[in-house]
Amino acid sequence: MERKELLKHIPSLLVGTLALGLCAVINPINHYACALMLTVCAVAMYFYTAFIPGKRNWWDIRALFSAIWLFTIGLACLRLTDYQRPWETATWLLVAASYALFYAGATLGIRLGQKSYARCKRGITIKNFTFRLQGQRLFWICFGVTVFCMLCFAANIALRGYIPYFARSGDTYVGFYSKFYIFCTAGTGISGLSYYTLKTQKLSVWQKIFLWFSIVYSTFLYPMLVVSRGMFLTAALSLTTVVFYLNKRRFLLLVLSIAVIGAFYMEGTKARGYSEDQLNAFFEPSVIAPDKEDSDSTDPSAPTETPEETPNENPGFQLSGSAAFIYSYLTVSHDNFNEAVRTVDTYTYGLRQLLPFNVILRIGAIDKTVEEVGHNFVRPHLNTTNLVGEAYYDFGAIGVILLMLLWAIAFGMIQGIALESDGPFGLMALGNTMTPVVLCFFESWMSIFSHWMHWGFVLILFLLATVTKNHKDKGDF
Repeated sequence: MERKELLKHIPSLLVGTLALGLCAVINPINHYACALMLTVCAVAMYFYTAFIPGKRNWWDIRALFSAIWLFTIGLACLRLTDYQRPWETATWLLVAASYALFYAGATLGIRLGQKSYARCKRGITIKNFTFRLQGQRLFWICFGVTVFCMLCFAANIALRGYIPYFARSGDTYVGFYSKFYIFCTAGTGISGLSYYTLKTQKLSVWQKIFLWFSIVYSTFLYPMLVVSRGMFLTAALSLTTVVFYLNKRRFLLLVLSIAVIGAFYMEGTKARGYSEDQLNAFFEPSVIAPDKEDSDSTDPSAPTETPEETPNENPGFQLSGSAAFIYSYLTVSHDNFNEAVRTVDTYTYGLRQLLPFNVILRIGAIDKTVEEVGHNFVRPHLNTTNLVGEAYYDFGAIGVILLMLLWAIAFGMIQGIALESDGPFGLMALGNTMTPVVLCFFESWMSIFSHWMHWGFVLILFLLATVTKNHKDKGDF
C-alpha cells in the first residue's frame, strides 16, 4: 500500500483505539463523559472512514464496525439498568484492541481480496468444469428455493399446529423449531439473488412479480410470521447490501433501508407479546436521580440520607420497559463480556469455535464440555455476548486478539472480492458478512451455526449458477 494511501487510515485506527483506551482511566471518574466521547467518536469515525479510506462507500465494513462498536459501548457507559457495573481495566483494553485489530485486518483483507479476484476474474476451469455465471439460471434458482422454503414452512405449521405470530405469546416461537425450520431459515438468504436477477436479467411480467414476492416473503413475511427478529435482521442486512451496491451506493437509499429495518424490527418485538411490567422485570431500568453523584465515586454500602418529611418532588429519570429493552439489546452483550473478563478462570480451548460445525460432526464431548463450563452473565436470562465473547471463553485475551484479526482479514477479503466482481454471489457473501459487523454488539456470530449455514447456502447457489461441464471435441481422445 502506498504511503499516501496508508496515511488515510491512521485517524480511523488511532482515534477509536485511543478513545476506548482512555475510557479505562476516565470511566471510574465519570462514566457519562465516556459515553459522550465514544458517541462523538462513533459518528466522526463513521463519516471519515466511509468518505476518505472507504472512498464514499457508506456500507464499508470498517466504517460500520467503527460506528457501531464505539456507539454501543458508549451507550453501555451510561449504565441505565440495575444489572450494570463498572468495567474492568482489562475489558477496556480488550475492546480497544478488538477495534484496532478489526480495522487493520479488514484493510489488509480488502487489498488481498482485490488481488485475488484480479487473478481469476476471467473464470476458473478445473479439469472438465468451468465456473462462470450463467445468467439464464438465476430466475429458476430463485423460483425453486422460494417454493421449496414455502413448502417447508407449510410442513412446519402442520407439524406444530400454529403460527407463532398469531399465537401472540412470548415463548411460542421457541417451540416452533424443527428440521423444516432449518431449510426455511437458510432460504431467507435468497432475497439478494432475487433482487440481483430483477436488476440485471430480461424477465417476463410474471417472473418479475414472483421475484418481488420472493423478496417480500423471505425478508419480511416469513421472519415476521415466525417472530424471529434475528432472522429478519440477517436477511434484511443481506438484501440491503445487494440493493445498496446495485443502486450506485446512494446514502439516502441506505438511510431509507435502515429505517424500514427498524420499523419491522419493532413490529416483530411487539409480536412477542411482552407487557411493560414484564419488560421492566426483565431489564431492570435504573432510577437516575438528577442530584445523584456519580455512582463510581460513591460507596454503595453507605446509607443514604433522605429526610422522610420532605417528599422527593423530582424522583429522577427512568427508562420505560420498551426503551429498557432496546437499551439492553444494544448493550448487554458488552456487559456480559466484562462479566467474562472479570470472572472466567477456565477456558475451552477452541471448542466454542467448533460448535457451529458440531451440528454436522455430532461430537458429544464438544457440546458437553461447553455446557459444563457454561457462561457468566449479568443475569441468567440476558444470555448473549458480543462478537469476541466466545473467543475470550476459548482462549482468553489471546483468543480475542488472534481470532478478531483472522475474522477481520476474512471479512475484508470478502468485501474486496465482492466489490471488484460486482457479481451476485460476492454481494450475497458480503451481505452475510454484514451480520457480524453490524450486529457485533449482540452476539458471537462466528460460533453460531446459522451464520455459517448462510455462507454455505451462498456457496451452493454459486455452484448451481456457474458450474458448466466442458464438452470435448470429437477429435479429442
